[in-house]
Amino acid sequence: QLDSTQVESLEGVGEAPSLRYLDVRFNGMATTLPAEIENLHYLETLLLSENKFYGTLPDFLGNRKLSILRASGNSFVGTLPSFAAHPVMKTLDLSQNELYGDVPNDLFAQVATSEAVLLDLSGNKFSGSLPAALSRFNELTIYARGNQFSGIDPELCSKSEWNGGSVGVYGCDAILCPPRTFSPAGRASVEIGDCQRCESAEFFGHTECGGGGGG
Repeated sequence: QLDSTQVESLEGVGEAPSLRYLDVRFNGMATTLPAEIENLHYLETLLLSENKFYGTLPDFLGNRKLSILRASGNSFVGTLPSFAAHPVMKTLDLSQNELYGDVPNDLFAQVATSEAVLLDLSGNKFSGSLPAALSRFNELTIYARGNQFSGIDPELCSKSEWNGGSVGVYGCDAILCPPRTFSPAGRASVEIGDCQRCESAEFFGHTECGGGGGG
């Protein structure tokens, strides 16, 4: 565990191939992730949040035992990997980066449908629609506010257990507030109520009225 220790690089981490848990949050690391991270074949938890990592987010194909990946608050770019080769992935937090493009149809393709999954894509530049393929999960917590999404597949809006049961109450609005509306959370919920009217909100998931870019 190396969180808040001012470590500056992950160079050499591949020399610990049996590592299962790696926490380097809050270190201000301004670097790319080294390719040798994929030598950690037994890695189950990887916590990278609140650094200054940049460059393309890798697909982590060498880390197929990953269950928890948190990389929020960095400057990763590129498209979203599908994590289709990660059968035990249950938590993926990539919020507050610079990722863009569509959410892949095969996201979490090997994860059991009975798994309770958390997916946080907030504060990026994702676009397109949230795909119907995610509807195979019965229990999903999804945060997607502050992007440039243009739609939500209708199949997702009937998943009554999603987002702590809020989708069962508010339907699609509990995933993302539609255009011309907003909410502080970017969606309706049982805690804060309905999305509110806002004519200037261009995309799904606005968190304020008058701001641009889905945020």
